[in-house]
Amino acid sequence: MKYLSGVNITDFKSIPDHDENSYTFIDDHIGTNEVSDRDFTHLLKLLESKPDRLILEYIRCESIKEYQNSVMMLPVWAIYSAYEINTVVPYTPCGPKYSIFNFIINKDRGNRRRLLEQLIKHNLYTDTYTLCWDSGLGNYPSKYWGNEVPVGQNFIRNNTNENNKNSKIYNAFLRENVFEPSYISIITEPEWFRHDTFITEKTLFAFESQTLPIWFGGYNIPYYMKDIGFDIFEDIIDHSYQNLLDPYKRMDYSIIKNKHLFENINILEKFYQDNIHRFESNRRLLRENILTGYIDRELIRFNHWSESVKNDIRKIYKRFF
Repeated sequence: MKYLSGVNITDFKSIPDHDENSYTFIDDHIGTNEVSDRDFTHLLKLLESKPDRLILEYIRCESIKEYQNSVMMLPVWAIYSAYEINTVVPYTPCGPKYSIFNFIINKDRGNRRRLLEQLIKHNLYTDTYTLCWDSGLGNYPSKYWGNEVPVGQNFIRNNTNENNKNSKIYNAFLRENVFEPSYISIITEPEWFRHDTFITEKTLFAFESQTLPIWFGGYNIPYYMKDIGFDIFEDIIDHSYQNLLDPYKRMDYSIIKNKHLFENINILEKFYQDNIHRFESNRRLLRENILTGYIDRELIRFNHWSESVKNDIRKIYKRFF
């Protein structure tokens, strides 16, 4: 197996010619310049000559749609994050809800800056959020974990290199101070510019904390979350933004289409109380790691791959079964 990740994620030239018992796994979202198709353009050129036995950490990749039958899609990080949550976070009842919405921003990306701009434009404010850099927007100053700033920063520094750091941070701070008190989670996944579907722990924390998910920028994420079995609450949330081709409209309309929810906590409180079993069901599905269903689907879809390659993939994910 050839493995590309981190700073080498786009080292496509190093991908070897595959025989029937080899493959390459590209582990992360592709593209350091997030408002450019440059990296995917290089990948497309590679696929013209080496189309077989490539695995991407996506749920769906429209950028290379002509090669969908040659590229396996496995949302590895999300599957592992669900495993982490089950291992690290106690499965205890959610705390009381009192805040309309939350968001977490741990890196300065284009969609996250736009989220802050849209919230201020529509006069939408919350105290249940994290912002790990100075936004330059006074209404939303940088903020870690409420009153836990020194502890929170030290915790992050001390756990930066641990594999389960995100779930530890969630359990230590985000759960009680950001997610569980909220009715809505605004989710800013890292892949937002292209028409590709990529999820991380940010989506999973929304289900774990029994909140209503609204994705700010992700392409067709609601569709695929529903497809795998999660309730995306279409009877109260308008997810029609999800497949807009313009990434900026896709972001903005996720707020505009649902603005009435951000302005009336009474609607949210009643909906939550009347439908708490649905929120609990989402959390249970996450705990059962329903996302492993993507592994089964892809192994069936690529049944023509050699048994040695498929067994290798099964071994990678055996901890999740």
